[in-house]
Amino acid sequence: MVRRGQRNILDGKNGAKIGLLIIGDISDTIPILLDVRIANNMRGKGYRTKAVNWIADYVFTNFEEKIRIEAYTRHDNIAMRKAFFKSNFVKEGYLRSAWKNADGTISDTVFYAIIRKDWEQQTITPSLLNELPFLYIYTPA
Repeated sequence: MVRRGQRNILDGKNGAKIGLLIIGDISDTIPILLDVRIANNMRGKGYRTKAVNWIADYVFTNFEEKIRIEAYTRHDNIAMRKAFFKSNFVKEGYLRSAWKNADGTISDTVFYAIIRKDWEQQTITPSLLNELPFLYIYTPA
Protein backbone atom coordinates (compact mmCIF):
# COMPACT_ATOMS: atom_id res chain seq x y z
CA MET A 1 0.00 0.00 0.00
CA VAL A 2 1.34 3.43 -0.92
CA ARG A 3 0.87 6.06 1.76
CA ARG A 4 1.13 9.82 1.55
CA GLY A 5 4.71 10.83 0.85
CA GLN A 6 6.07 7.33 0.31
CA ARG A 7 8.81 7.23 -2.29
CA ASN A 8 9.27 4.32 -4.62
CA ILE A 9 12.62 3.90 -6.38
CA LEU A 10 12.39 3.07 -10.07
CA ASP A 11 14.77 0.33 -11.19
CA GLY A 12 16.07 0.16 -14.75
CA LYS A 13 16.67 -3.04 -16.68
CA ASN A 14 20.12 -3.42 -15.14
CA GLY A 15 18.87 -2.77 -11.60
CA ALA A 16 20.26 0.76 -11.44
CA LYS A 17 18.41 3.28 -9.36
CA ILE A 18 17.07 5.76 -11.89
CA GLY A 19 14.90 8.06 -9.84
CA LEU A 20 11.97 8.28 -7.51
CA LEU A 21 8.24 8.31 -7.72
CA ILE A 22 5.94 9.97 -5.20
CA ILE A 23 2.19 9.55 -4.89
CA GLY A 24 0.80 12.19 -2.56
CA ASP A 25 -2.59 12.65 -0.94
CA ILE A 26 -3.55 9.00 -1.54
CA SER A 27 -5.91 9.16 1.46
CA ASP A 28 -7.82 12.12 -0.02
CA THR A 29 -10.72 11.54 -2.40
CA ILE A 30 -9.62 14.38 -4.67
CA PRO A 31 -6.91 15.11 -5.63
CA ILE A 32 -4.13 12.58 -5.84
CA LEU A 33 -0.86 14.31 -6.71
CA LEU A 34 2.10 12.67 -8.39
CA ASP A 35 5.77 13.51 -8.67
CA VAL A 36 8.31 11.78 -10.89
CA ARG A 37 12.02 12.54 -10.65
CA ILE A 38 14.52 10.89 -12.96
CA ALA A 39 18.32 10.99 -12.49
CA ASN A 40 20.07 13.24 -15.01
CA ASN A 41 21.99 10.38 -16.62
CA MET A 42 18.79 8.33 -17.12
CA ARG A 43 16.68 11.00 -18.82
CA GLY A 44 15.48 10.68 -22.40
CA LYS A 45 14.82 6.93 -22.17
CA GLY A 46 11.06 6.94 -21.62
CA TYR A 47 11.15 6.36 -17.86
CA ARG A 48 8.99 9.41 -17.10
CA THR A 49 6.18 8.18 -19.34
CA LYS A 50 6.44 4.66 -17.92
CA ALA A 51 6.29 6.07 -14.37
CA VAL A 52 3.27 8.28 -15.10
CA ASN A 53 1.45 5.35 -16.72
CA TRP A 54 2.33 3.10 -13.78
CA ILE A 55 0.94 5.63 -11.30
CA ALA A 56 -2.35 5.94 -13.20
CA ASP A 57 -2.67 2.16 -13.51
CA TYR A 58 -1.80 1.62 -9.85
CA VAL A 59 -4.20 4.25 -8.49
CA PHE A 60 -7.17 3.46 -10.72
CA THR A 61 -6.74 -0.32 -10.33
CA ASN A 62 -6.30 -0.35 -6.55
CA PHE A 63 -8.46 2.54 -5.36
CA GLU A 64 -11.95 2.30 -6.82
CA GLU A 65 -13.08 5.57 -5.25
CA LYS A 66 -10.33 7.63 -6.90
CA ILE A 67 -11.63 9.62 -9.86
CA ARG A 68 -8.67 11.80 -10.88
CA ILE A 69 -4.92 12.24 -10.61
CA GLU A 70 -3.32 15.69 -10.81
CA ALA A 71 0.21 16.86 -11.52
CA TYR A 72 2.06 20.15 -11.76
CA THR A 73 5.30 20.88 -13.56
CA ARG A 74 7.33 23.93 -14.41
CA HIS A 75 6.36 25.41 -17.76
CA ASP A 76 9.89 24.85 -19.11
CA ASN A 77 10.00 21.12 -18.18
CA ILE A 78 9.23 19.97 -21.70
CA ALA A 79 10.18 16.33 -21.04
CA MET A 80 7.66 16.04 -18.20
CA ARG A 81 4.99 17.80 -20.24
CA LYS A 82 5.57 15.30 -23.07
CA ALA A 83 5.27 12.41 -20.59
CA PHE A 84 1.90 13.69 -19.40
CA PHE A 85 0.72 14.12 -22.99
CA LYS A 86 1.82 10.59 -23.95
CA SER A 87 0.00 9.24 -20.87
CA ASN A 88 -3.33 10.89 -21.82
CA PHE A 89 -3.15 13.53 -19.11
CA VAL A 90 -4.95 16.73 -20.15
CA LYS A 91 -3.47 20.19 -19.69
CA GLU A 92 -6.04 21.88 -17.44
CA GLY A 93 -4.28 25.05 -16.45
CA TYR A 94 -1.39 27.44 -16.65
CA LEU A 95 -0.45 29.09 -13.39
CA ARG A 96 1.64 32.23 -13.54
CA SER A 97 4.41 32.69 -10.96
CA ALA A 98 3.38 29.57 -9.06
CA TRP A 99 6.59 27.52 -8.70
CA LYS A 100 9.41 28.52 -6.38
CA ASN A 101 12.74 27.16 -7.58
CA ALA A 102 15.60 26.06 -5.33
CA ASP A 103 17.52 29.25 -6.20
CA GLY A 104 14.61 31.46 -5.09
CA THR A 105 13.42 32.42 -8.57
CA ILE A 106 9.79 31.97 -9.52
CA SER A 107 8.52 30.10 -12.59
CA ASP A 108 5.18 29.53 -14.24
CA THR A 109 3.53 26.13 -13.77
CA VAL A 110 1.44 23.91 -16.03
CA PHE A 111 -1.28 21.77 -14.46
CA TYR A 112 -2.29 18.35 -15.84
CA ALA A 113 -4.81 15.69 -14.83
CA ILE A 114 -6.31 12.40 -15.90
CA ILE A 115 -9.79 11.26 -14.90
CA ARG A 116 -10.83 7.67 -14.28
CA LYS A 117 -13.28 7.64 -17.19
CA ASP A 118 -10.56 8.60 -19.67
CA TRP A 119 -8.16 6.02 -18.21
CA GLU A 120 -10.79 3.27 -18.42
CA GLN A 121 -11.81 4.14 -21.97
CA GLN A 122 -8.27 5.06 -23.14
CA THR A 123 -9.60 8.35 -24.44
CA ILE A 124 -9.12 12.04 -23.78
CA THR A 125 -11.89 14.38 -22.71
CA PRO A 126 -10.75 17.84 -23.79
CA SER A 127 -10.49 20.58 -21.21
CA LEU A 128 -12.95 23.43 -21.60
CA LEU A 129 -10.33 25.88 -20.38
CA ASN A 130 -10.54 27.93 -23.58
CA GLU A 131 -14.18 27.35 -24.49
CA LEU A 132 -14.95 31.08 -24.44
CA PRO A 133 -12.43 33.21 -26.29
CA PHE A 134 -12.86 36.27 -24.10
CA LEU A 135 -11.58 34.32 -21.13
CA TYR A 136 -8.09 33.86 -22.47
CA ILE A 137 -7.41 36.74 -24.86
CA TYR A 138 -5.73 39.63 -23.11
CA THR A 139 -5.98 43.04 -24.70
CA PRO A 140 -4.09 45.79 -22.87
CA ALA A 141 -6.07 48.97 -22.28
